Amino acid sequence: LGSPVNACKWAGFYYLSSCPMFDMSISAGQHTPYTGEMDIVRRYINETGNKSCFVDVGAHIGTHSIPFSKMFSKVKSFEPCVENFSLLEKNVNINNCINIQIHNTALSDDVRSASVFRHSDHNTGQHQVVDDPNGSIETATLDSYEFENVDYIKIDVEGRELDVLK
Repeated sequence: LGSPVNACKWAGFYYLSSCPMFDMSISAGQHTPYTGEMDIVRRYINETGNKSCFVDVGAHIGTHSIPFSKMFSKVKSFEPCVENFSLLEKNVNINNCINIQIHNTALSDDVRSASVFRHSDHNTGQHQVVDDPNGSIETATLDSYEFENVDYIKIDVEGRELDVLK
């Protein structure tokens, strides 16, 4: 990987990360990867009983996919950044999350060439997919995966959420 990889533990899960801000804030207890979101999902599951499939669009290094894999039968995770995807794959393995299927894919409203642009040198979670006819990646649509029984979708794609929904 292009950046040093550090390990930290949060909420009983291990994460390899190349983001010093992530490591520092998690280790110091100043931030959680998903403040309040676990409670929202737990309430949803308790009220509906639906816990078949969770889709994580913009999975980063697995800070949602991994804990939610303990709440849902299946998790489908999408991360277009190669470095983050490599860490996502390692984090899924070190946490023994056998029900997570990962995709090194950018989702959008159509199939097209694109590039991944990093907004911040200090936060590896701030990547955005930008249309680029000469780009090295090809986007796909969420519908092209033909998932069945999806109960919950999290989309965090740095401003391209509407494109994914379309």
